[in-house]
Amino acid sequence: MGDKKIIGSVTYWAVFNTKNRRAEALALPHEHFEKYPDREATAESFKKVNLAREAQLHSERKVVLSDLDIVNHANNVKYLEWCLDGIDPRPIMKQQLQSFDMNFMRELKMGDAVQLFTAQEDKQTFFSINKEDAPCFALELNWK
Repeated sequence: MGDKKIIGSVTYWAVFNTKNRRAEALALPHEHFEKYPDREATAESFKKVNLAREAQLHSERKVVLSDLDIVNHANNVKYLEWCLDGIDPRPIMKQQLQSFDMNFMRELKMGDAVQLFTAQEDKQTFFSINKEDAPCFALELNWK
């Protein structure tokens, strides 16, 4: 591909403390990474997804064994899958997804009952995954 940029990503990582079941700041050595401080990976940095919008109930589900990861909770990858399973796949298959923002707010454990809410606004699809009216995850899909 030469010098052509194919993809960019910005991420914020946290360590999950399995004793107190809370996220902690990630403190890993990074001196060995090649860095490009004058170049941005994406047009926009990561952001907090706006939860203050009217959304409709899309579906309900319970966390099952196959949803769990190594620390016995459903993580942001599983939440993303649940949301993507609720949309028309054709725009994604036609590479019409420009970008997405997702925020993991709290863990879910096996047996937890959750509600998926969604809203469509212009060129954006919004999802929120809630447990007992508290948001656990938010996703914005930005379309071309």
